[in-house]
Amino acid sequence: MRPGKRSPLIQYSNSLFEEKQLPVSEVAERSSEWRVQSMPRYLGWYLAHHGLNAVFFMLTFGSSVFVLFLSDLGLDKARIGLLLSLFPFCGLIAPFISGAVTRFGLKRTYVTFYGVRKFVMLLMLAAPWVLEQWGTTPLFIYTVVVLFIFAMLRATAETAYYPWSREFIPDAVRGRIGGMNNVVISLGSAAAMLLASLVLSQGTGYGRYQVLIGVACVTGIISVLCSTAIPPEHPMPATSLRDTWRAMRTALHDRRFVGFLLGVMTSLLAMAAYSFLPLFARERLLIPEGQIVLFDVAGTVGALVTSMYWGWAADRYGGKPVTLSTLGALGALPMIWLVLPPGRSITLLLGLALAFASGAISVGLGIGSFRWFLNDVVPMTARTAYTSIWYAGSGLAGGIAPFLAGWLLRALAELNLQVGDLRIHAFTVLFGWTLTVTLISTLLYARIPAEADHRLRDYLRAVVTHDIPASLKRMGPRSSTD
Repeated sequence: MRPGKRSPLIQYSNSLFEEKQLPVSEVAERSSEWRVQSMPRYLGWYLAHHGLNAVFFMLTFGSSVFVLFLSDLGLDKARIGLLLSLFPFCGLIAPFISGAVTRFGLKRTYVTFYGVRKFVMLLMLAAPWVLEQWGTTPLFIYTVVVLFIFAMLRATAETAYYPWSREFIPDAVRGRIGGMNNVVISLGSAAAMLLASLVLSQGTGYGRYQVLIGVACVTGIISVLCSTAIPPEHPMPATSLRDTWRAMRTALHDRRFVGFLLGVMTSLLAMAAYSFLPLFARERLLIPEGQIVLFDVAGTVGALVTSMYWGWAADRYGGKPVTLSTLGALGALPMIWLVLPPGRSITLLLGLALAFASGAISVGLGIGSFRWFLNDVVPMTARTAYTSIWYAGSGLAGGIAPFLAGWLLRALAELNLQVGDLRIHAFTVLFGWTLTVTLISTLLYARIPAEADHRLRDYLRAVVTHDIPASLKRMGPRSSTD
């Protein structure tokens, strides 16, 4: 690098400490457009679609149920990590199929491929039979093939969904709609995990998991039918392959977009520990399987009770301060799991409290970062190019994360040291990785300018001096003159 030339990362100007400080009154009253924007007429169908799809997600591959199912089938942690990595890794196809997806139609692609994948997941019902007939290695190969097909269908559908949602959700209410959506998703997820806890507590065997997968697929098909009520995208001019790649090159020269993408990828790498918290709870905290799934319930309840606030805060203060505050907190939570006492009655209660907190915080991170991305980073005219690269980058990092975590846990399986009151084992190293990479991700995000968003310290100051007192006042007794 030439003397005097700044690093590209430093050139993402307007860092957290370079922005103009705002008074609390201006922070509280700025950005009035979010107050008056009306909600779309098809909002009910949109919410029903995502709520029912949450049931499918939680009962198949999106919760501790799936990890426990694979573990009971005899697959080790490294193989489980590889299987989990298939879902995000398949997102790498997004830039290569974005042109075809646009030509086929964004809504048509989403509905078609999301529908077909529900039938593919039914093939996992045969996994115990494959194990019984041929053993663990053929079972692993069978599972890889089924989940790879499923993940490719999912990646194709979601390549269409994000540019489609950029259009059918109004910018001014994107945060609030995201909050309402997360409330519905949380309700569906909580119901699914309560059902899972009930079913898994009834005896032993693979039949418990097969019942849950069957229920999930039926619910998933209904969710796809609900999505047909959402209007299609406006007709777009046909683009050639050369135009598609030109738009992607333009996106990769956009410093704000590249900086945001680096923040997303490092944050996904940081969250590698969360996929293996169920195994940590079973192996280190000695919590039974039927109780482990209650952590998912606690997480969804946390998301449920805070989603509306996060959506409101993202619309009012912007996605950047919400993203920075929630990301830092989420990175530190796994370290608290390490100090829980194993095998005690209070361990479950403390674990449920941590799961509640992680659910509440993670939904804030999702709402804040997604609003920041779609409203401030992605231009409407090039939304397919931007979102496909973002989806591919997210898939690369999200695929590496569980694979790396699974490999790390297997490589350090024999590690067991006592340093003072702290016991160091494989999960200690994994959780330490989460904290370290989260700090790096937060610094990357902080350097990305967000034109209409408030600064982190202004947001935190407004929460303490305005939002919390206002909430307490609303919850308190009303005077007779009100």
